[in-house]
Amino acid sequence: MASMGTTGTANGGSALLWSGIMELAGLEESKIITVDIQNPVWNPQDQKLQAVHPSTLCLFQGDTLDPDLVTTISAAAATKRVVMVTLDSGHNMEHVLKEMEKYCPLVTVGAYCIVEDTKMSRWHSTGPLMAVKAFLEKHREFESDRSRELMYTHHSMGYLKRIK
Repeated sequence: MASMGTTGTANGGSALLWSGIMELAGLEESKIITVDIQNPVWNPQDQKLQAVHPSTLCLFQGDTLDPDLVTTISAAAATKRVVMVTLDSGHNMEHVLKEMEKYCPLVTVGAYCIVEDTKMSRWHSTGPLMAVKAFLEKHREFESDRSRELMYTHHSMGYLKRIK
């Protein structure tokens, strides 16, 4: 069984993709747990999203840094053999670093935390890439896996593999 946590649901395209991949791979007991600050009930796309993959998708509304929400997601992840995380909500260094501190410990050895949109740091110095660099300085259990970038990516250095 696998679990994937995503932050920044927006219209749910990534959650739908990952959920479909899990089902096609025969991982029906897997869970895609996705969080957005906006209530899913307000967004008709989110309602459709949950209807497409009701067994693998779990939508939460709230602040990704809310301690109660982090506890709930951590408890769900603790029951899974493989846990992967993607972070794509706030895009400033402080927020991304806080999310990394909360959610990266859930990632299992050999799996990834993908920090999305690190390319935004090209335009300002306080973006996700700076958070990745600061995180990696303190957390030797992760390394940036540049082999996952394949020619072009919006997530340079953002594929963080848990190695221990």
